[in-house]
Amino acid sequence: MDRIIFIFWIFSPIFKLITNKKYLWYIRYLASQAKFICV
Repeated sequence: MDRIIFIFWIFSPIFKLITNKKYLWYIRYLASQAKFICV
């Protein structure tokens, strides 16, 4: 669980900068990858 918090803590500024809907699919992709890494 600590890895998830650490990942989101690093990428949170990036998520705030990325407001374009074109990158939503990429954010979802990273989220899915993060789940596989944590599991």
